[in-house]
Amino acid sequence: MLSSSSSSSTSNSSSTSYVENWSSSSSSTSSSSSTSYVENWSSSSSSTSSISSSSSSGDRVYLCDGYYFSFASTSRTTVYFEYCDVVNTSALLNLFGTAVLVGNVNGELVWDIGGTEEHTFTEINEHIHHYIGDKTWTVTFEGYGSLLFNVNWKLNDDKTFPFTFNIDTIKPVLKLEPYGEHIYAGTGYDGSILKSLDRNFWLKIGNVDDINVSSLYVNGTTMFVGTSPNGKIYLLDLDDDSLTLSQTLSASIVDFAYFNSQMYVFTQSPGKVWNYNVIKGRWDEFYLADGNINHIKMSEKGIFVFMDSENFIYFDGNGWYLVEPQNDDIASFRNVSKEPFSHISKNLLDRKFIANTSDYEVEDILDIFPINKNKGIKSACFDKNNIIVGSSNYGRVYKYNIVYNNITGIEIAIASIQIVSSSATVTISATGTYSYWKLKLDVPLETNDVSTSVISVKNSTSYTLTNVAKGKHVAYVALVGIDGKIISNQASKEFSI
Repeated sequence: MLSSSSSSSTSNSSSTSYVENWSSSSSSTSSSSSTSYVENWSSSSSSTSSISSSSSSGDRVYLCDGYYFSFASTSRTTVYFEYCDVVNTSALLNLFGTAVLVGNVNGELVWDIGGTEEHTFTEINEHIHHYIGDKTWTVTFEGYGSLLFNVNWKLNDDKTFPFTFNIDTIKPVLKLEPYGEHIYAGTGYDGSILKSLDRNFWLKIGNVDDINVSSLYVNGTTMFVGTSPNGKIYLLDLDDDSLTLSQTLSASIVDFAYFNSQMYVFTQSPGKVWNYNVIKGRWDEFYLADGNINHIKMSEKGIFVFMDSENFIYFDGNGWYLVEPQNDDIASFRNVSKEPFSHISKNLLDRKFIANTSDYEVEDILDIFPINKNKGIKSACFDKNNIIVGSSNYGRVYKYNIVYNNITGIEIAIASIQIVSSSATVTISATGTYSYWKLKLDVPLETNDVSTSVISVKNSTSYTLTNVAKGKHVAYVALVGIDGKIISNQASKEFSI
């Protein structure tokens, strides 16, 4: 416990704050209507100093090299200090039994010099919290010249840090998928797969080695199970509920899709499309999207992929296409509004961005978010020839008139595969300008594929593969530029010998 000097004198005053020499043997007094006693703890004999400067919150205690102040000597919970302008000096504060050095270090106020809570103040009104036992000490820096600051303390309660609390573990259902008379559910935080027949009682049939089951998709008697955040794909046999790990893609699974006899999976970040290679029994990277993938939808035209952008893309089995943002803002948060826009409490809005609309009469002027631009699509649904999308910025809802444009204008498709004995003649159709095309059997082409199994075809739209082994195969083709890199979509087609 810190101790003050062996003797100290008193002062006849209405309000007295004692700051004493903790090593000197004697001290003298000073009398005023409100006196602050400050003594040098390194001098052999010291005299008190009466502080005449004050703030609106009370007298300011003066500190300098070797001075000492105890909060036990005052009933105030906030004490205002002035530290001298002598650099590289320190004084000692007694926070009800805990010693804290405060001082002037190179012209800056430093709290708890050499301690675990050491902090250098560099801005006026900057403050910190120092937790000691059952008290919270708040130190606020007030200004330069002499270094001005104040220290406030209060007892902790159940609403003030630090405190402890318990959190109930919630296991949300993230995905539902029906199969026959059963319905399956994927949960979060424990990666469980549940199954129910009557919708009242649920049976856990398996757990994945990840946090969330983010996607479920049934194809035949197999359920594809996707997880997050580690991007694992499991195959659930719906006949016996056995669960098998298929592959780890190391990115959160958004969804699966089956289109044109091909199985696809979509990962969020990075936004990638993967295609299932039935020959090799694995997932191969098929397309790299320009942004994180948030959502997909199927239609008769193909697979629509929605990302963190104002555009979205779709795949028709042959190439990737861009949907231009010819959108109509049909709903958004409003401050003052007529129906149908008044669907949200004004308390949820940041009112500093809202103009004075008291004299406005036109609906469009009342929009507090006037920029008609979608910054990211989180959900979507079809409405005849339109797509309604929900945006991530300001809760906007947009209606897109679909205008299809090929991303590159260069695309390839497999027109036919003719089988004669052990030979297969692959014929392509192509649009756009390209140098030549590449053909690969059973394994997808890479962007700059130079492996020995790649066949480069120039000045012809057909190529005959000979001595092809019996069984099922997949032919992969793509258009190539003069640098040898793929510049189109990659088309594929299954065949059998």
